[in-house]
Amino acid sequence: MAGRPEAGIVLVLLILATNLSLATRTFLTTENLFNILRNYSDIALSALGITLVMVTGGIDLSVGSIMALAGLVTALVTERGIAQPVTTGTLRVLGA
Repeated sequence: MAGRPEAGIVLVLLILATNLSLATRTFLTTENLFNILRNYSDIALSALGITLVMVTGGIDLSVGSIMALAGLVTALVTERGIAQPVTTGTLRVLGA
């Protein structure tokens, strides 16, 4: 395992999942697994897009900061009670 650092990460993940599934009754339920997938689907889609860009040779590391800025602007605009189409338009301008 010394030559493969990712094997250690997978082992820790398996140990953690085993301990959590033994400690609680709700960890390995389909509802919980679907909740986890729903919560991280936006991150997974962004990671897929970044991976495709990096594989083709164009390295663009600004995606994470653009996502953070978009989240911040969405929170600020929504907090002020501005309508959804205006929020969407604002985010499109920020991402362009």
